[in-house]
Amino acid sequence: MRAAAILLISAMAVTGFASAQTAPEQVTASQVSHYQMGIERGCKNKGRQRGDPVERVDALCACMIERMKASLSQAEWQQAFYFALTRRPEEEMQVVAPYLPTLQTCKSRYE
Repeated sequence: MRAAAILLISAMAVTGFASAQTAPEQVTASQVSHYQMGIERGCKNKGRQRGDPVERVDALCACMIERMKASLSQAEWQQAFYFALTRRPEEEMQVVAPYLPTLQTCKSRYE
């Protein structure tokens, strides 16, 4: 499963949040948490749509989000959420792109 596709799906995770933030620093911990859950949910939905075994999809997606949580700083999570919220996927991807290679361990283990 491509990490870029998962992040694009994450845009759905931020729908319903008012775009009152004018800067990434204004993004709350709660919003970051919802964003992270949305990424994991998007990953699981994509895997299930492809017909992959549920257990494998759940394990892969859990591994991927845990790796991302361990890699990105709070400020980076805030930036990624903010760019998703303001519909700027290229900038969202620039924030997380340096960490995508760390997800290869998960893919190797579960795919």
